[in-house]
Amino acid sequence: MGEELPERIGHYVIRRRIGSGGMGVVYQAEDPRTQQFVAVKVLKPEVAGDRIARARLAREVETMRRVQSPNVAEVIDANIDAELPWVVTEYIPGPTLDATVTDHGPLRGRALTRFITGLARAIKDIHAVDVIHRDLKPGNVIISNGEPIVIDFGIAHAVDGAKLTQTGTFVGTPSYLSPEVIEGTALGPATDIHAWGGTVAFASTGRPPYGAGAFEVIFFRILNGEIDMDGMHEALRPLVTRAVSRDMRRRPTAAELVEEAGRLNLDLPWTEDPGAKFAGLTGGHTVYHSPVPGSDTGGTAAADPGGSGAGAGGA
Repeated sequence: MGEELPERIGHYVIRRRIGSGGMGVVYQAEDPRTQQFVAVKVLKPEVAGDRIARARLAREVETMRRVQSPNVAEVIDANIDAELPWVVTEYIPGPTLDATVTDHGPLRGRALTRFITGLARAIKDIHAVDVIHRDLKPGNVIISNGEPIVIDFGIAHAVDGAKLTQTGTFVGTPSYLSPEVIEGTALGPATDIHAWGGTVAFASTGRPPYGAGAFEVIFFRILNGEIDMDGMHEALRPLVTRAVSRDMRRRPTAAELVEEAGRLNLDLPWTEDPGAKFAGLTGGHTVYHSPVPGSDTGGTAAADPGGSGAGAGGA
């Protein structure tokens, strides 16, 4: 027996469910006035009564309306005061990066070049209006006609905004959290740069950037800069290494990221010879350590032996 869908949310006619997350459910809907598909995110009943959850959704609407970018899904409508608050964004046809890589393997050549530069532009446009996304990850990026489109600002907030929660819980996917999120210190635009590095690592290797395991293990690897770059195009590695630096000050700005990513040409063939460049590796995945505060180099390498259309993300 199929799921019973609401007939309408606002004036939008619901067609199917396309996603679900901790805070809400996402539907594909049609606007009868324009005959265009949209994505409608609705808070779950058990969440709608939570003042903090409503504040998060209100902040999402506020921040998304400030962002103007071809690489970021546009907010169209919202009703925060409804019994079940909802927000409508443009419907972006195409699979998420997560689904793309899972189904077809890592991005290569021109596809990877377009991805890293487009995602960098999205971050630049987000930061241009003093907003940080804070939850960039493969499930929140749609690949539409070859271009990455950032969706789901469910926990986005203004750089100068007050914290919405005072709990010790983590909101986000462990592999794509930054050291400052894990440690509970001040966030900033550099937080999204770290997520760019982890997301690009996944796109280019096909594996979670900090491996699998309990979240404590993943957090340890993030805090120690132990990112898996085995199989990544060698021209991309220095930029990713800087992006995931433990020290926020060593990460490039979004503008620098766009400029440096734009100079990369990952279309060219290359041959990796880890033994020549990283002497002493004995097998397994190559783990690259990002620079530590006070160091003058890009870090060292060590062996690690252990080692479908949507428009509004995971709610």
